Amino acid sequence: IPAVRTLQPSTDDLPISLLDTVKVEMSPRQRRMMGIIDEEDYGPVKTKVRFELGLQGSHPSKGYLDEGVLALKQYYAICFLDNNSHAISFELDPFWHAHILHTVLYHRFCKKLEIGYMHHAPNDPNSQEETAVLQIIYDHTQAAFEHCFSWISPIFNPPNHEKRWLVCLHYNQ
Repeated sequence: IPAVRTLQPSTDDLPISLLDTVKVEMSPRQRRMMGIIDEEDYGPVKTKVRFELGLQGSHPSKGYLDEGVLALKQYYAICFLDNNSHAISFELDPFWHAHILHTVLYHRFCKKLEIGYMHHAPNDPNSQEETAVLQIIYDHTQAAFEHCFSWISPIFNPPNHEKRWLVCLHYNQ
């Protein structure tokens, strides 16, 4: 029997909403997109992440799941606040995967955001060139987070990501 790990970050000071974390000026369109991202039902995402981590012997707390969802919201939001490519952390990737697996809901969500489908582009860890590019994109993403958000999860957005944990990025149609 594998050892059971409980994932319980301290989230007493977790912001209530995505908009509570944005520190840059926003256009009316950007503000509307933040609202759409905030209002999405992430219940199915939390359920899927809890199940998948449970299979790995981990038991995420409500605080862990809430923090992960807020970090996922920020990952979606950054494409409206910074007009570049962005890469997700290894720790946050299960939340995005869980959202994508609910294909109908995820497709509707992308349509509401008026950006086309937000595709998942996994990294080939055997490609040094691809990994090097992904490292640059990940570093840019973290710099953009620092610029745009007043609160950033240290669990789901580690600033110094090891190359072996660089997993994917998103792109739009």
